[in-house]
Amino acid sequence: MELNSSISEFLHLLSQKPAYVVLGAAFGVPLFMFVYAMIIARIYKGAVFASVLNTIIFTTLGIVWIIGFILTIVLLFTGISGLKLFLIWLSLLVFITIFIIVNFTSVNKFLDEMIASSNKKREI
Repeated sequence: MELNSSISEFLHLLSQKPAYVVLGAAFGVPLFMFVYAMIIARIYKGAVFASVLNTIIFTTLGIVWIIGFILTIVLLFTGISGLKLFLIWLSLLVFITIFIIVNFTSVNKFLDEMIASSNKKREI
């Protein structure tokens, strides 16, 4: 059983050019957030689960964007291969997503408090 040729070509590209992983972490995540906000989130805007799903996705991607970009740059300059960089970034995405889902009520409360304090500062 072999991998699909496009997947193997993608993995080979990552191993040859690890800077693509850094570019993906830097520009791919915000691009996905923009596309998600403009297209996908509007499709199910009225759904019951929309606010919960949007909170999970945007919080996860926001954290992964900041931490993942810094982490991939540091690891790139230490000489880690591109495939390992990709796997580390992917595991970061998975584990932060699991953390946000498990601790959703605490994260949601924290975000609500941040928004409330931000609104109070604007009123003053």
